[in-house]
Amino acid sequence: MITDGLRALHSRVGSATNPAQVRRAVMAFAEDAVRAQTVEDYHAFGWWILSELHDIDPAPWPEQVAKDPNSPGWSMCFNGMPLFCNMSSPAHRTRRSRNLGAHFMLVINPRERFDIFAGDTPSGRNVRANIRDRIDRYDGTPHSQHLSSYGSGALEWLQYSLAENDAERTDRCPFAFGGHGSTPFFGGYSNDSAGKDLS
Repeated sequence: MITDGLRALHSRVGSATNPAQVRRAVMAFAEDAVRAQTVEDYHAFGWWILSELHDIDPAPWPEQVAKDPNSPGWSMCFNGMPLFCNMSSPAHRTRRSRNLGAHFMLVINPRERFDIFAGDTPSGRNVRANIRDRIDRYDGTPHSQHLSSYGSGALEWLQYSLAENDAERTDRCPFAFGGHGSTPFFGGYSNDSAGKDLS
């Protein structure tokens, strides 16, 4: 399950002498858990998963990470580890780099690894420029204006769930620290997905 993968990733990163050398991610896909037609519905499902993970997180939220996703210092965390999450779905047509096949997929990486390789340093900026150039060529359209680097003042959550167009976003992150009872997912579940245990 997702939580098992995240705990294993946390253990591997925590025991590594150099966390940058941990070349692993957690990739979770929902074969039958959601029936959505739009990028927005798939994103709503992704935020529901992240909210559920937060609700069952066994560790305290890291003190150095903001709790409000509308703060530039926020990042999703689990088991005390800051994360970078990528929501990919078959509804992405323009942003082909966010379409990894026939099912919704959540790709989760340790935030620390991104900060080391692609942080706000000269070498990190070169890495990001190279990645974005490849995205531009693969997608056939300029990369999203919301792609940035953590700590640069941009909102992290916008990168988790990239919109198809590059319009200015006015929506707010659906993730709520400390519980999400007011932001349920209303997309199309399959018959057996509602209430599934993520642990």
